Amino acid sequence: MTTYTKRQTRTIERKPFQPKNFLKSFIAVSLLTGIIASPISAQETESSDIDFSEVEASQGHGSTGGNVIDRASNPNVIVAADMLGIYAGPNTEKTTEDNQFLVREVEFGYSGYVDHLSQGTLLIAMHNEAGQWYADLHELYFDFPVLPGGLNAKVGRFFLDMGRLNTFHRHDWAFPVAPLVHERLIDKEGVFDTGGEVGWLVPFMPFYQEIKLGAFNGQTWGHSHSSGVRKPQPLYTARLKNFISLGQRQGIQFGGTYLRFPYNEDVSNYWNMAGADITYKFETGRKTYVEWTTEYWYRDEQYTEETGKQSVGIQGLYSFIEWKFLSDWSTGARFDFFMDDAESGMADYEESIWITFRPSEFSYFRLSGERYDPYAGQDEYRAYVQADFILGFHPAHKY
Repeated sequence: MTTYTKRQTRTIERKPFQPKNFLKSFIAVSLLTGIIASPISAQETESSDIDFSEVEASQGHGSTGGNVIDRASNPNVIVAADMLGIYAGPNTEKTTEDNQFLVREVEFGYSGYVDHLSQGTLLIAMHNEAGQWYADLHELYFDFPVLPGGLNAKVGRFFLDMGRLNTFHRHDWAFPVAPLVHERLIDKEGVFDTGGEVGWLVPFMPFYQEIKLGAFNGQTWGHSHSSGVRKPQPLYTARLKNFISLGQRQGIQFGGTYLRFPYNEDVSNYWNMAGADITYKFETGRKTYVEWTTEYWYRDEQYTEETGKQSVGIQGLYSFIEWKFLSDWSTGARFDFFMDDAESGMADYEESIWITFRPSEFSYFRLSGERYDPYAGQDEYRAYVQADFILGFHPAHKY
């Protein structure tokens, strides 16, 4: 029987990371390569159309024509800082993060065109966990956005293209913390792994449709500071994504995801996960919009006991709406639902609201409140204050 707390955490024995040593090495390498000294463009383009990598042909973006790459503006440098303050109500079960203001995460990254065929990305993240800092290689991959036959590919370590929220870094979320279903079935941040994905933009459909297949090591799941254990089978993913334009100001994107993950060394123990997501956007003005997103996940856990083969089904969803009512201000609300069949089908619920001030595309300040309603126990309340900024380059937002 599985018992969930509001903010479930993992305890892993490891040596604390020394941020001073990491920063010294990072700055030294940057100076030697001339990246920090070179001029960096802080321009960010906003996207109001679908962000399929196949649709984004490699035109411009540092290319001087033909097969020549302009190295003067390549690679781009990014530093993203995420700060979060948490206040827990008097009747709330406390965690190590409650009732304090902390620097939750800092990301350092480089990205740019390698040549006329591929792009490269390196992203290193430093996490604050219970007062200790740890460094992770979040992403390091080759991206081949335009291949013959409408194909594209990505090889390396990166966030899996599964569902909606997992394709965004945490500082790009509309809310400060993960929904219940994402936190408990996926991770507090997201699932990234080492492997490859191949996508195909279907040419004969009257709307944009992409089919993507992936295979990954599957030695860990979610955020982890260890290399995990070798599994008898890899982690397989499949994704179908569609986009339909409803005019110049409206559009809808919807899709489905399937993955199979062996969660230990026994080949008979694995997860079958299926998800569905939908996002609708309506531009109410030149700098204002309304967005509605809903994402659902179901996980079938297969395991073997002395009595034979067993299975447990777990499901949940979240749905949120965000309204950018002024050029710098937006507000939103989210509803969460999570049900563990192993707990007699009883459900947990959560509601949250927030307001965000975004003076530019490179910073924002957010105030949020949430009510957690577990099926066992009393309601819990939390308030969040979030402040994020980005230095250097930031790519266009996905649809």
